[in-house]
Amino acid sequence: VYATRQLALKVMHEAPERAVTLLERAAKAGNASNLMNDLKPLITSGNLRAIELADNEIVAKEPKKAFELALLTADKNKAVAIRLYERAIDAGDEYASTGNLANLISEEEPERARKLYERAISAGETRYATNNLADLIAHNEPERAKELYEQAISAGDKYYAPRNLALLIIDRDPNRAISLLETAAKNGNKRNFAVDLETVIKNGNTKAIRLYESALIVKDKTKANDLAELIKGRMPERADDLYRLAIAAGDERYATFNLACL
Repeated sequence: VYATRQLALKVMHEAPERAVTLLERAAKAGNASNLMNDLKPLITSGNLRAIELADNEIVAKEPKKAFELALLTADKNKAVAIRLYERAIDAGDEYASTGNLANLISEEEPERARKLYERAISAGETRYATNNLADLIAHNEPERAKELYEQAISAGDKYYAPRNLALLIIDRDPNRAISLLETAAKNGNKRNFAVDLETVIKNGNTKAIRLYESALIVKDKTKANDLAELIKGRMPERADDLYRLAIAAGDERYATFNLACL
């Protein structure tokens, strides 16, 4: 029982098919307590035999475990993950599996995805399902999307929803949008941060400029060059200072040229 499992773990990388066979033998002999974890490297790489073994030995006995197996398979085998999420939902997992299934099918089946997000929200998943539903409908139903983003933020989503809401309202309420982008940045979401702020910075919004400085330039003074490029038309003296700051921090190539042009 134990030696078979240990041998499987030892040969897993160089002989994955043999490892699956050995883990199957160990499971049938009663050593299946760590089977999902043991199979994880093979499942995430898309090994169908490993997925089938986990399905037969784990999910068949505990249907809600389909959710865990679906998470591991989604990147490499979307079709299998969809079927597993559907089985988890049938087993009663309305909270997480509905939202994850909606994420997988939102492009191909937006109406079905919408209904699944709504089911997840009804089941109490008001944090991420609301944000994802808002993303799905934002283009056609911006006011409803705004309400959903607000709900997601209230439910504790400080990472995705603040940025998404900011981008939705940035033209009509730039100061609120900047505050939301700041919230997202403080919670780790700085994806496309400079690009998100670009329009309001070009318009001379001092709050956006201060946020850019505190979030990016404090940590990397060479980024002062990028900010200077955005404000040089409206605030040439401030741009001059920023170019010099970037040069002092080591940006001899771009900031020096840009300062000369200014």
